[in-house]
Amino acid sequence: MGEDPLQEELGPARCTNRAYTCGSIVSAQVDRRSLERWLAANGFVLEPGKKTGHKHYSRQGIKIAIPGHGPQDLTKKHIALILRQLGRLGFDAAQVRRDLGS
Repeated sequence: MGEDPLQEELGPARCTNRAYTCGSIVSAQVDRRSLERWLAANGFVLEPGKKTGHKHYSRQGIKIAIPGHGPQDLTKKHIALILRQLGRLGFDAAQVRRDLGS
């Protein structure tokens, strides 16, 4: 009896075939504090606290909410939403990613 082909597919060989599952294409995580520092350095103002536990930053009518609880690392989806909002203000998404180290 030969080796199980499914077992081979799930091993390290699969990781080299699909680089995105190994993290080479996936951007590094961005934590909340580094994003808050970047927002403050780029003219965003922290709005008064609300009862949601989130921190709200605003600039020129664009509001960005950063979760105040849970894991420190923001999800890729959250970063994508923030980059879309920053794009409305004229920020280059690639430059923002470089600034944040992702």
